[in-house]
Amino acid sequence: MSFDAALIQEGLVSVKTSDNRDLVFVSGHSIVDFRGGASEFKRDRVNILVGPIWEKVDSVAPIISLATVYDDGPVSHPGWGIDDTRWSVLNGQVRLDGQIAAIGSGALLIRLACYATIIGKLA
Repeated sequence: MSFDAALIQEGLVSVKTSDNRDLVFVSGHSIVDFRGGASEFKRDRVNILVGPIWEKVDSVAPIISLATVYDDGPVSHPGWGIDDTRWSVLNGQVRLDGQIAAIGSGALLIRLACYATIIGKLA
């Protein structure tokens, strides 16, 4: 199972490389409101579109990390995590795909920080 989250873009830097490719750095955050399982980790995948539209993407260095977590319940050992981050291209835009996890009925994952370094040819 997976769900989509919007990127609230905070920064974008683009430069041309010596071989005339585009190198783009994107940063931002996404609001997810993901609550943990009571006695074991609850996991799901989140998909986040980042940056401009591309003609061709050669490579991406993706990062999704925890930005805001909260414990609003009587949980003795809450936990949060990002198990992995992958990337793909959807309709010319880079999509970050991360597996998120939380444990504890009061363990709430509110925001994710997103970063991507992308090289290729912009549309």
